[in-house]
Order: sequence, then C-alpha cells, then structure tokens
Amino acid sequence: MKLKLVLFFLTICFLSNAQSFKILNNPTHGKLYKKNERGGYETLNYKVVNKLDLEIIAKEKEFQEALDSINFGSQDLTEDVIESDQEKFDAKKKEIKSLKERRKFYKNEYIKEYLNYSKFIFGFWNGRSQAFSEILYDTKGKTFNLINNAGFNIGSNSGSVYTELVSGQLYIFRVSLGTLVSSSSNDDNETATRNEAYQRLVSTGGNTVLKFEYPLLYAHANNNQWNIISRFISKGTADFAEFGTKTDDWAGSGSLGLNLYADVATSNNNIRFYMNCSISKVYGTKSYIKNLGVKDSDFSFGQLKLGLVFNKNISLSFIIATYSSEDSLRNRSVIAGGQILK
Repeated sequence: MKLKLVLFFLTICFLSNAQSFKILNNPTHGKLYKKNERGGYETLNYKVVNKLDLEIIAKEKEFQEALDSINFGSQDLTEDVIESDQEKFDAKKKEIKSLKERRKFYKNEYIKEYLNYSKFIFGFWNGRSQAFSEILYDTKGKTFNLINNAGFNIGSNSGSVYTELVSGQLYIFRVSLGTLVSSSSNDDNETATRNEAYQRLVSTGGNTVLKFEYPLLYAHANNNQWNIISRFISKGTADFAEFGTKTDDWAGSGSLGLNLYADVATSNNNIRFYMNCSISKVYGTKSYIKNLGVKDSDFSFGQLKLGLVFNKNISLSFIIATYSSEDSLRNRSVIAGGQILK
C-alpha cells in the first residue's frame, strides 16, 4: 500500500508539466478543400507555399544573373567594387534563406492540414513523419523538446514511474530518451528482482530507454471521433543499479516491434475509449535475461492495453493481457496505469 501511495505522489510531481500522447480536436473539421491535379488540397498554407516557391525561384535567378554579370577580368573591378558587390550578394543570400525558412514553416503547416483532412494515410517520408509527430505529441512546431511524456504503472506487488526526458526528430524517426524507476514490495530478493524487471518490460523495456518511432498508418474520422494509428517502434534499453535495480550488474536489451492504437470517443470528446496492442522481438544481455527470469536471450513479447481518457486530460489504462514465447511472461497480472495529459 505504501509503495502505491509513493508512486502516486511521485507521478503527480513528474506530470505537473508533462506533455503527452493525446488526441486533439481536428482543426480541419467542418472545412472543405478543393483537391488539385497534383493531389494537394487548396488550403491557405498550400497557396502560401506556392507563392514562396515562385519568390525563391525569382530571387535565385536574380542572384545568378548578378553573379554572371561580373567581369572578373575587368580592370574596373577594384577592391571597393568587390566589397560593395559582396555586400549586395550577402543581402540577397540572406533574403533567399529567409524565404526558404518561411517556406519550410508553411509547408509543415500544410502537411499537418493534409494529415488532419485526409481520412487514411499510409506512407510517411521526412515531412509527413515530422508533421505527424507534432500532431500526435502536440509539440507546437518544436523539433527538440524537454520533459515530455510521463506516467505510472502499478501491479500487485510492484510499480514504476516513467518520464520522457527529451525528444526530437531524426529524419523519418521520432527519437526520445526516457528514464524509469521501478520498485517491488516483495521481501524475497529474487522475486523482487523479477517483479521489477517485468515492470520495466511492460512499461518501457528498461530504466534508461532510447526509442525510435516511425508511423506506418494514420486513419481517422473528420472530427477525430475515432482513430487508428500504427507505428514501428525500436528501443535500446539499459538497467543501471543507480536507477533502482535490485542487482549491481548492468543489463541491456534491444527490441523491434509494431504498435497498433485505436480509439472511439463520445460526440463531445469528453470520454475516449482506447485500445493499444503491441508485439516486439526482444534481445537481452545475460544479466537482463537473468533478472527477468526467462530462458532465451531473444524472445517475443506483446501486450494488450485497454483504457479511457476522460475530460480530455486524465487517462487510466489496464494491461489486461500479455503474450510471449516465454511462458513466465504470459498473463502474469493485470497492471493499472495512468497519466495526467497536458
């Protein structure tokens, strides 16, 4: 009981400024966009991008023509003339750079509009992947974020608190680094070690986690009343004694897997029911396997989580099933979790 209370208060502290995965209202709901021959929607951001494209082409042409007009063999090309021309060229390059930065911003805004307006998206390149991360994690255009998601899990004899410390976009991948603290109330050291290792496995994989996410599928209703999201997720984890593991030995793991999320909400979006299903192939070091109490150094592991979000800010979830190639990891116990969404 004491363990659960400690974890609860720790979670409230961690979550006070947390940023989380939650489904927001669709900003394109109720709008009607015309689709052009190139498959794009004629939104305001789309038109701004096209306008900036023309301006950039014109400015780059001016720059090249001015450069070509210089007669480098002329005797009139004094140091003063060169310095004056250099200042003009620097100003033009600065202007072109500014236009390209503005285009990048409006292009990203348009891609978010495209993802929100389209009901089914399959295939994500750099631009789409970054825009999708901004939609999903509500990063407000930031490509580098500190202290993001946080949450807790509580089992029958163990619990854990997780905080995502930093995240950013690396080409098509959303990359994040997080930490997890787990604890067990069991007096037997071997059992407590396995309980804590299991908590880390079902929560994040380890007490230090480097995660790569790549979106595969995004389908949704116009008003986001239902959503289906599929992602490829790869993790590298490390367990350090300094972060609360029961043993002094370093333990590490790597995993590759798929995650499927689906939800449905009431008409006012105040209550949202969701399902999260995952399956991964896990590869662990000897210490990792020993702590977890499994036989093979590589094994499959997945879980089914059901939950609800109410008032758009409070999330409760339950891991109701786990499946694995290891018998000891199958359906051990129902694990409750929660988040305060910001």
